[in-house]
Amino acid sequence: MRHATAARQALPRRVRTQPPQTFLLAVRSRLHSTSSAWPDDDTRRDESGTTSTASRRPRRRTSYFDRRDYEEEVEEGGTNEQFRRYLRQPKPTPKFDGAYTVTNRVGKCLAFGCDERQTAEAARIIRKVARDWPRLQMGKSNALIDLRATWRARIDVKKKDETWEPETSWGIVPRPFPQPQIVESAVVKFLDHAMRTAPPDEQKKWLRTKKLQRKFWSVESHDIAHPLTAPLYFRSIQFLHAASQKRVRTSQNVIAFTRLYKIEEFDDERVRFYLRVMMWSLKTNKFLTEAEVAVIYKPLKGHGLNWLTRELTRLLDHSDPRVRKELDDLLHAVERLERETWDNPWAVEDFGSASPAQDPATDAQDTQSSWLQ
Repeated sequence: MRHATAARQALPRRVRTQPPQTFLLAVRSRLHSTSSAWPDDDTRRDESGTTSTASRRPRRRTSYFDRRDYEEEVEEGGTNEQFRRYLRQPKPTPKFDGAYTVTNRVGKCLAFGCDERQTAEAARIIRKVARDWPRLQMGKSNALIDLRATWRARIDVKKKDETWEPETSWGIVPRPFPQPQIVESAVVKFLDHAMRTAPPDEQKKWLRTKKLQRKFWSVESHDIAHPLTAPLYFRSIQFLHAASQKRVRTSQNVIAFTRLYKIEEFDDERVRFYLRVMMWSLKTNKFLTEAEVAVIYKPLKGHGLNWLTRELTRLLDHSDPRVRKELDDLLHAVERLERETWDNPWAVEDFGSASPAQDPATDAQDTQSSWLQ
């Protein structure tokens, strides 16, 4: 009791005269103010009372996998192990070859000369390239190649509107792609396919997210007391390849393939992941350009993030070994056709402009007679 009285007398007079409840609040406020380590002016006091201007340490965001409440023991190759590994090593974009790399080789084979069987084989290869080449090339990556997950659109120069050139007072200011909305539509198609193919429990979470997203869109223009927060946001769209304007500003049909590239931020407050949309020109049958989209997801109350961990792990890799084998078989067929048409005694080496090859003895007689003349 004597110590409490001494401590009370040590306080300022204005604090000692306050009632007990106010007194306790004042003491708590005083202790809180003296224990503040980072004042508002970015200065701090050390133990000796001197003031230093050391830079403020940024607040560390708590990672989802740093929380012990959510940690679980998993064996090598489990869901969380795959997730962590992919966070460290995002899969880069492979090199996509245009259809001309195959059609030119087949054309040379036809120019060298083909019999009936070889001509039929060349026609089969060309049909395969014309029909399936975009799918076979995208099979090199982890993109979704299911036609239900792709987005098809048409770039029509004759029907361009203000979305192409919003302001024409400076003429046409070139940009990487004339219609960025194609990228957004491809991302939405990707999310629809993820929801449609998800397991029943995860599908319910996707449906609830979609429902809240639509509700946010419907009340966005209304003045309500408690505005809603959308679960999904598209933060940025960045085109990674500077395609020539002649290639992108031409009337053509395009098909967009989407893949999950990397997860940059994953905690209890929000999740930031990046999708890459690869656009393929169906007119020239070759890769057109690629865009990277940053997507922000804010977790729903009561749902947690375990379901999203499983879903993102499922969407990390959609590469199909059967598609890779299909591409390898096609390229092997081209090589076999080249060997059969080039390595034969009757091949036309200057692509059809010369006469068929003759016997070496006949060639020697012709050369000798030409010298005698």
